[in-house]
Amino acid sequence: MVALTVAFLTGSTLLIVTASAQPIGLADEFSSPGTAAVLDADEAPGDELALPMATATRADGTSVTVVGVPANAAESWNVPPPPPEDGFVRGEGGTDPIRLEGESGTVDGAVEDRNEPSLLPPHWYVTTPETVAELGTTDTLALTDDEAHVPATGVPLRSALGFFLAGQSQLLAVMGAVVSGGAVLVAVTVYSVTRMGVRDRLATIRTVRATGATPRDVLGIFALRSAVITAIGIALGYALGVILPNAALSAAIFLGFPTALDLGLTTQALYILAPTYVGLVLIGALAGAGAAWSAIRDPPAQLSTTTEGSRRSGLVLLDWRTLVPTTATLSVFMSVVFVVSALALTAAPVATAGGSTISQPGTAHPVNSQVPAEYADALQADGIDASAEIIGFAVVDGEPFLTRGADYEAFSTVTDAELDQGRAHETPDEAVIGVSLARTLDVEVGETLLLGGSVENGLTRVTVVGTYTAPGAHEDQLLLSFLPLSISATWTLARSTSSGPTNPSTGTRPPPR
Repeated sequence: MVALTVAFLTGSTLLIVTASAQPIGLADEFSSPGTAAVLDADEAPGDELALPMATATRADGTSVTVVGVPANAAESWNVPPPPPEDGFVRGEGGTDPIRLEGESGTVDGAVEDRNEPSLLPPHWYVTTPETVAELGTTDTLALTDDEAHVPATGVPLRSALGFFLAGQSQLLAVMGAVVSGGAVLVAVTVYSVTRMGVRDRLATIRTVRATGATPRDVLGIFALRSAVITAIGIALGYALGVILPNAALSAAIFLGFPTALDLGLTTQALYILAPTYVGLVLIGALAGAGAAWSAIRDPPAQLSTTTEGSRRSGLVLLDWRTLVPTTATLSVFMSVVFVVSALALTAAPVATAGGSTISQPGTAHPVNSQVPAEYADALQADGIDASAEIIGFAVVDGEPFLTRGADYEAFSTVTDAELDQGRAHETPDEAVIGVSLARTLDVEVGETLLLGGSVENGLTRVTVVGTYTAPGAHEDQLLLSFLPLSISATWTLARSTSSGPTNPSTGTRPPPR
């Protein structure tokens, strides 16, 4: 039992570490040069670069974001400098004079166009901090050069690497729960087996204790015996956990399945497995000592080999203590089943045959795929449900998730998504969030989210206007009207020939529209 438990833990750890290390290696070049967070207007930003922000309304009733940039900020950060006179800088929308109405006042000014990409999204209005103060400062955007890929608060300026690092941490956290269950299983097994050994040797124990052995000697012998048994089981389980997955991998390669996994023992896997093995040996020793406790708590003359239990109607009723190992073993087994089932159900929409994904043939990696957006129009004209999408990686307050630039109606046709609250997104400042992700981020309809770039440095902020339900992993994503080039990762096209869910794909981003 110990060997099988350790084999399962070892094989699972090697697979998780190896599988998660590959995307981390690919995304290593996308490390973030800094982080960003939105603070209250009256909150001191500390050593960070503080950019005051205001929410204003144009004459046509459209709500816009205005950010104040100090004159010297552009020297150290890739942000557009404010205009030399009162006015605004914007990456889209022409250069006509406008009037913006804020919480504290109204400002008239000309708009200068900017064509070069920057850290700030093109639909934000950039001006001086003094102009923002006239409109009424509502928030402060704090930028720091802290190279934290997974910040506990705020977002990285480039999220691709942090997305995979946070995902690996979550997988290892799940593995930690499985390891805890395995430890319980080992403890119960060793205790039960040692307990039987103690009962079989009560006569010997009585004689040894009567001739001078101390209770500590008896406990030490059984603790050492249990530790040795556990260590032998760990050694055998380690061998099985390394040999069997590699044998399966070799068989897959022989049968022609493409794979780049290398299930060798890495340093990271060793950091996880070594403490686990040591802990299991200690747990085995404690379980052995606990099983021998009943043999040393009473004087030697009172030790008895009489079978406990009472006899009724020819049946022997087991002692109530048999419920402990039985319940613990079944609980651990069911917990492992639930974890595996949950992972399978989460991955089901990704692997289902109910839909398919179009990507460029012969691409070395899906991220490099180039798929024209017109494919979706052609498929829809033939009566096939299709959704052209841009995928981005995001990390918010330490939580990783995917963002999708997609039309909600098209997305819902290939994923069976249904609006739960609110409405679909319509403008670049709006988003619809899956109900599962909304619970994780503690976000409700009407609240705002700050997003960092995906494979390029960037920032944007969106207002959640609705929530949706969808099968499996689709419910843990954020839908946007579009993703600016600075925060997009890949251009995708998913299609479905049925009403079932489709698996997401990757492609290459098109120019921003």
